[in-house]
Amino acid sequence: MLFDSETDAYDFYNTYAENEGFIVRRSKSTVSTKNIITKRTFVCSREGFREKKKGEKDAKCPRPVTRIGCPACMTIRLTPNGKYRVTEFVPNHNHQLATVATYDKLRAKKLRRNARVARADLVDDTVRLPEFESEDEAWEAMCGKYDLKDNKWMATLFEEREKWALVYGRETFYADMKSAQQKESMNTELKKYLCNKTELLVFFEHYERILSEKRCAELQADFSANQSNQKPPPMRMLRQAANVYTPAAYKMFEREFELYMDCILYGCNEVGTISDYKVMTEEKATDHLVKFDSFDGSVTCSCKKFEFLGIQCCHVLKVLDTQNIKELPPQYILKRWRKDAKTRGLSEDSMFSFDCFPQSSLAKRYSSLCCIFSFAAALAAKTIDSYAFLESHSEVLSNQLNQVLQSRSLEMPALIPAPCDQLQNPVESMVAESLR
Repeated sequence: MLFDSETDAYDFYNTYAENEGFIVRRSKSTVSTKNIITKRTFVCSREGFREKKKGEKDAKCPRPVTRIGCPACMTIRLTPNGKYRVTEFVPNHNHQLATVATYDKLRAKKLRRNARVARADLVDDTVRLPEFESEDEAWEAMCGKYDLKDNKWMATLFEEREKWALVYGRETFYADMKSAQQKESMNTELKKYLCNKTELLVFFEHYERILSEKRCAELQADFSANQSNQKPPPMRMLRQAANVYTPAAYKMFEREFELYMDCILYGCNEVGTISDYKVMTEEKATDHLVKFDSFDGSVTCSCKKFEFLGIQCCHVLKVLDTQNIKELPPQYILKRWRKDAKTRGLSEDSMFSFDCFPQSSLAKRYSSLCCIFSFAAALAAKTIDSYAFLESHSEVLSNQLNQVLQSRSLEMPALIPAPCDQLQNPVESMVAESLR
């Protein structure tokens, strides 16, 4: 079969593909010294495999795989008489073809892809991003480019960058909450009932219901974490993490543990008990500096993941493995992510001191006692015997408290009401004194 031009062959194969139910894509080509196409291969749009791009594994919502190595193709070659002849034709596909009803969706998908390519062609490839020694130089260059040097709002924004730029907050624990989107689910539920026609009482009823559902889900998660055991991992550090971390926290740690296997460690400098390491992953070409102190076993990383998330990063895990430390040090297991976070007892700093404030308010005393007895209730609920013990002693404790309150009321002096003539307004007293 002969064609007058490469475009005619492409149109012919497109017509054939439309009848069969697939989309055509231009593939390999050979060009002569006179810039004439001497060979061209047209393939199915699902031919080949997607190239691995930098950072693809970090995508939270990875794109679906569309290229699966389909062998269907048609190859043409330029003949001496200036015509193009079909030299290869493979009709077989390794996927299901589109029907007449769904082929229009394939065409729409191709049009959207071509539109994206056209937008990409509008970008000037000759433009290169300048390199700056500091952020101050970059900011001044940007303000100069857009004539914003005298803009007071921009100057104030740059001065307060530590309050809104995420890079400055890496040393503060945020439980991996990077934006307000973390609470969008709660806001979306409340917005359904927040309007000018909703009564305030009805709104708070819905609020209590949503809050109760979330507390119930939290209790169910706690129950599942404590009552169900995962299959013991083969690694010692993973076994430790599976025993202490909640399932959600364990998944985060397991991800870092998998990444540490691919980390590359180089450039060790030792000064006294402190060792500096440079760690790099295959996915990212950025180096991270890890400091390890053999004196107290402390370790820090420049990525600040532990400070921000509360889970040790893969760079630290690589250094710990190099130091033959097979278990995570206790100081790096954050209480927030533990299964027993609610039953580990109260820290000294969380207890309210009554020595300094003996006349503390009722609300503060009540809050402190709730913390104490919630801890006791969590311990007593573990077994039937401990539950019965606390229940039997609760009545005795209540009687003793009543006796304390009664004795205290007897010790308090009776309040003697003042005469009516003594209950005078201070202003009236001053006026009367001045008239005398």
